[in-house]
Amino acid sequence: MEFFLLQDAVTVDCDAVIFSAPFKDFTTPAIPQTIDAYREYRQRAITFIEARNRRIRRYVSADHPRGLREGEESVRREESVRDAVAPEPSGAGAPLTPQAVLELAEQCGTREELARAVEVARTQGLHVRPLKTCLMFAPPANRSRCLFTVWAGREDGRIAAYVSTETFLEFFPLDRADVGQRLGKEGWRSLDKAAFDTLLRNIEALDLSS
Repeated sequence: MEFFLLQDAVTVDCDAVIFSAPFKDFTTPAIPQTIDAYREYRQRAITFIEARNRRIRRYVSADHPRGLREGEESVRREESVRDAVAPEPSGAGAPLTPQAVLELAEQCGTREELARAVEVARTQGLHVRPLKTCLMFAPPANRSRCLFTVWAGREDGRIAAYVSTETFLEFFPLDRADVGQRLGKEGWRSLDKAAFDTLLRNIEALDLSS
């Protein structure tokens, strides 16, 4: 795993493989059977590829600092925000829970923010999906789709988040202009506490009851 820089394809302790598609002891289909299953497979595959690309760039940069010094800082900054790790595979230890991510957030000093996000999500009837280093909030109709995600770690004292405005519009009968005004453009965010609170208040103000 280390020689070929494949650490992102396994759990931290190298005890289990992180598959891009559901895997249960070779009994599940090798090819996604639905569009949603394909989308999730595609996203997980892209996440792995991007993570390994960053790992390769860091490795090369260590050997050739002159050639890649400029890109090294951007790689570190990108990784701290974008490196969403897939859930633990079945049988790879204790089940991952929102509480486990909140405990990680406690160590990072972000528990209050993540707990507030959980509170807003549950008030709005959203599903809270724990990943290794973040909490993903999904529509109840499809728990594999991301509405927004919040990371436990901080980057320069700011909170990393991802907001998918298009997913809000896909699953809820909302006005596009209103959603755009409240949530802004789809994509990654690096938020201070005030901006993060504003984001949660805007999500709370959306009518997701229908």
